[in-house]
Amino acid sequence: MTPQVKTLLTHLQEHGSISQAEANVVYKIRCLPTRVFELKALGYKISKELKKDPTGQRYARYSLVKPTVIPKVGDRVRVILADETFNTYNLGDVGTVTEVDTEDEMLYVDFDHKPIIPPFLWFKEVEVIA
Repeated sequence: MTPQVKTLLTHLQEHGSISQAEANVVYKIRCLPTRVFELKALGYKISKELKKDPTGQRYARYSLVKPTVIPKVGDRVRVILADETFNTYNLGDVGTVTEVDTEDEMLYVDFDHKPIIPPFLWFKEVEVIA
């Protein structure tokens, strides 16, 4: 993940949405649609809403879409975003949720392939399959 993509993701997670003007002025991100495309390629769901400013000029506002299904203890989940930090799980790995922290949007999963360390994942990194 490039520094600009990491910056964009952090902004979306903390503030919810961003426009090209904000990205340009605050973070010097000149080509926001390309950075959004790169986030989507990593598995993040991002929506685009067309708006008009007070002068009537149209612009796009991009928002991070939060998961609609919050995993619960006992749910079977599949990884939809690969672990880049600790490499304890991979894209497509399947396991059972053992603990959920809804405040921080993270969970612990007992994977079928049994990694050494019980990994925690963010809600956005998994999909509930059963």
